[in-house]
Amino acid sequence: MGCTHDIREFRNWRHEAESTVANAWALGFKLPGEFKSRPRAYRAMWMGASSLDNRNAFVRDMDDSLAELRFLVDQFDKFGAPGKPAHNSAQQAAVPLASPDKVTVRWLIDNVPISGWVIFGGLIVGLFSAGYAAGQYDTLRKLVAIISAIFTSSAPPH
Repeated sequence: MGCTHDIREFRNWRHEAESTVANAWALGFKLPGEFKSRPRAYRAMWMGASSLDNRNAFVRDMDDSLAELRFLVDQFDKFGAPGKPAHNSAQQAAVPLASPDKVTVRWLIDNVPISGWVIFGGLIVGLFSAGYAAGQYDTLRKLVAIISAIFTSSAPPH
């Protein structure tokens, strides 16, 4: 009998496992990890490797593949299909946020996540910095003066 990776049952298993995971990705499932069977050789990758080296490499790569598949199945059992409600959890569907009659600062503080405030602060600082930097250019100041003169019907400055 040849190397372990040449056995038909193993090749069939590998093909089926890789196809199943690839089909899950193609259907849009966001798996909690990758199934990295393709880069695995399931054999020693050096010249002159003994049959024991090949066997140890096969067992190591097979254990890694089986651990990944078990993890994917355990995640499915625990959380359900990715992107869908879990089939065995007591989680309730999220209730949409009701639109307030009046948006106040208090409402914004209570309902806008911190990431939203960080983005807003970053935009304010970025716009202020860009305006300050633009104001340092003499050509831009002259252009602003000409445009403001056009709208105020004054003669442009010299």
